[in-house]
Amino acid sequence: IFCDANAGWTPYQARQFTDATRAIDYTFEQPCTTIDECMSVRRSLDKPMVLDESVASLDDMLYIHRKGAADGLTLKISRLGGVTKTRQIRDLAVDLGFMITVEDTGGAEIDTSAMAHLSLSTPEERRLHAIAFHEWVTVRTASNMPPVSGSRMGIPDGPGLGIDVVPDLLGAPFFEVGS
Repeated sequence: IFCDANAGWTPYQARQFTDATRAIDYTFEQPCTTIDECMSVRRSLDKPMVLDESVASLDDMLYIHRKGAADGLTLKISRLGGVTKTRQIRDLAVDLGFMITVEDTGGAEIDTSAMAHLSLSTPEERRLHAIAFHEWVTVRTASNMPPVSGSRMGIPDGPGLGIDVVPDLLGAPFFEVGS
């Protein structure tokens, strides 16, 4: 069980929640806005903590590590600047001992495929979970999606991200580069 407050509580509210839920086994995700606020809650917490909204850069991840502010990180691809930057931060975070979830701010097939590749290339002993966000939308913008079997997601088998994008469903480009 994950309890994710999405940075919506004050430290006081987060401590009230942790006191009221001591008998429940869960992972607490991003209760407060800042790393330091979350750290103040973590000091009185006997549960694992994962930070999400606080991880927007390599510097943030290193600060979280130095402070001992979390056991795990949820890395969001668009927040970190794309697949390559996310992979670099993920690799160092794994080396530093963090548990990892790779997500994004939501999305369809393209986003889910990138999340699947990054999630499943994370060493299994450091992987928390993955979410098939493409199952939450109603418009299909690609085929050959990451296979889902029960509670497990795999990696599509095509080139690149492994999916076949349907360009007509993406709409007009908002920026084009050409000669």
